[in-house]
Amino acid sequence: MNRLKRAIIWGLIVLVFGFVSYAIGAMQQRLTEKETSTQKRQHRPELSRIQLINQPTSAKSLPVGVRTGFTNAMLDNQTVVVVFFDPDCEHCQYEAGQFSKRAAEFGSAQVFWLTTATLVRARLFARQFGLDTLNRFHVGAVSRDEAYRAFGPTSNPHLFIYGPDGSLRKEYRGEVKLEAVLNYL
Repeated sequence: MNRLKRAIIWGLIVLVFGFVSYAIGAMQQRLTEKETSTQKRQHRPELSRIQLINQPTSAKSLPVGVRTGFTNAMLDNQTVVVVFFDPDCEHCQYEAGQFSKRAAEFGSAQVFWLTTATLVRARLFARQFGLDTLNRFHVGAVSRDEAYRAFGPTSNPHLFIYGPDGSLRKEYRGEVKLEAVLNYL
């Protein structure tokens, strides 16, 4: 009986130790992933993998929807705003309407509206809110993998503002008032 008690006690100790070790390992992994994701966002990612519906001036001769070869070098010394959206998201639709109405207030900033939906749905969204007619506004599609590699986990809407040096100035998760965005341009 004494041996049985010892075996049970030692079994419980090993079980608790194993559980605590697993929990610590899982927590460290989550912290590492969060740190990696934060580091990804600190500098403007390469935007060359975007399929744009409206091509920049240097790519006007390309058919609509063809990868543009847009590079970060083309965006150097410019403020860049990246908005992740879903065409069916009411918050995204509201923001698109506000951005479209007050596009002139963005000055020389380049604004990218990106979705993981199809390019056709992105085009319809852009047309609905007039984003496809605005200078320095680019609407496009990226795959989920490309979006994750470039920005880490994102939600819709999710907005990033990068300064002329390419570093992150501000990040907003969820709907944001336009005045807050304009303060960081």
